[in-house]
Amino acid sequence: GLFASLACLKRAAELTARGSEGRRAWRPEHVPALAWAGLFTGLIAIVLLAAYPCSATAQLLYPRPWWLTLSALPLAWWLLRTWQLGLAGKLPHDPVAFALTDRAAWLVVIWSAAAWLLAAWHW
Repeated sequence: GLFASLACLKRAAELTARGSEGRRAWRPEHVPALAWAGLFTGLIAIVLLAAYPCSATAQLLYPRPWWLTLSALPLAWWLLRTWQLGLAGKLPHDPVAFALTDRAAWLVVIWSAAAWLLAAWHW
């Protein structure tokens, strides 16, 4: 879901920034549909991530699975922020490449890693 959202974002940001040049199948009027599809798939991914701690698998694997829910909200914030930049024409290039250089994305990764470690920690 998350990568489907980023794929839709890449196309929407490209159409927003450059129009339809070089893309016969895609036109700027497709941006709203891409945004809805991308935001919906991203939301589904975040909901599944937030619900995972309630699963039987998470209950068996982690001593404190509720810590895992702390990774969903920062990811949702980052995804919405990235979509906002993309639809405003301010996403410099590919969203995945952008995520690798974005400080906010790194903060979300560090925050999420800490949440997963706390969930797995036997103390």
